[in-house]
Amino acid sequence: MNNIANNPSRNSPPELSRSERRERALRSVFPLAFDTTPDIPIKEKDYQKITYWHQREWTDAEKARKEAAKKPDSSSSTKSSYSIGVHLRFLEDENGITVTKARLNEMRLFLHRAFTELEKIMPEIIPTSWKTHAL
Repeated sequence: MNNIANNPSRNSPPELSRSERRERALRSVFPLAFDTTPDIPIKEKDYQKITYWHQREWTDAEKARKEAAKKPDSSSSTKSSYSIGVHLRFLEDENGITVTKARLNEMRLFLHRAFTELEKIMPEIIPTSWKTHAL
């Protein structure tokens, strides 16, 4: 007699699609990215010390910095006092202070751990080219 309860293929959950497995993997590694709680809008007037609210402000400031650095008598430096590099100076805390190198390293470490975990859960989600670069 064919007993349905004894047939494992009938009782096992259906296989997840690649897309479903991908979403599960991403949800487990980056849960806040899938948080459906409505965000409270951040207002510029509440954070007046932030320098770069919009990309245009950053690009204008970079142009001005580069022009000032071209002048022979300029004491302008293109290097941040925090030594994080020109390309990341737009990263500021709520007080408008450029993130420190130590904080940037914490951010990198978090992402490195997250992507390492993601690779364990679903290796095919990480492009091969990423695997050749150290964070």
